[in-house]
Amino acid sequence: MPPEPLLESRVDLLHIHVYRSNHELGEAAAQAASNHIFAAIQSRGTANIILATGNSQLTFLNSIRALSVEWSRVNIFHM
Repeated sequence: MPPEPLLESRVDLLHIHVYRSNHELGEAAAQAASNHIFAAIQSRGTANIILATGNSQLTFLNSIRALSVEWSRVNIFHM
C-alpha cells in the first residue's frame, strides 16, 4: 500500500500530492506507475514506458523494482 500524502490538491487538471520524504514520494510514484503498467498489460498485452535516470529517480526506480510487475511484457525506453 502506498504512503498517504501530507497534502492533496489540484490546479486545473494537474493533481498535486505532497509527501513527507523523497522515499515516500518514490514509493507512491512506483505504485501509481505499476497500476498503469498493469492496466496496459491487461488491455493490450504489453506496456511501453519511458524511464529517466539520475539521483532524483533512484527512489522511484528502487521502489518499482520491488513491486510485482510482469517485466517480460514491458518495453522500456531510456531517456
